[in-house]
Amino acid sequence: MKHLLLWDGDCGFCARCAEWLQSQDRKELFEIAPYQGNSENFLAEYNLDYAQCREEIKLITSEGNIFGGAEALNFFLEKYFPWSLIIRIIKRLPPLFSVEKMVYRLIAKNRPLLSKWFGVKACARP
Repeated sequence: MKHLLLWDGDCGFCARCAEWLQSQDRKELFEIAPYQGNSENFLAEYNLDYAQCREEIKLITSEGNIFGGAEALNFFLEKYFPWSLIIRIIKRLPPLFSVEKMVYRLIAKNRPLLSKWFGVKACARP
């Protein structure tokens, strides 16, 4: 079973990021899909809902563990060199991880603006 990475299918910026992640998944360890492609009942099996998935990427591991935001991104990136080296450094230096989480939240909060800058479909995030 593959790990499932869920992103906001209503957001052009998220779609661009998902395309990049798909290009990095050389071992095909992940299914990368918009969360809207899954029912709320399916998400509820993992204590998730649409509102949570709209706020940040969510990752459901093949073992059933749930990660969100920067942690989800790190789980993905640590599977692939050279990203794995960067993630190891970040994990060993807690201040870097705090900064990473802060930057992730800032980006997630400003997806509508980022979508506009990248010239893609504006994010439907309120």
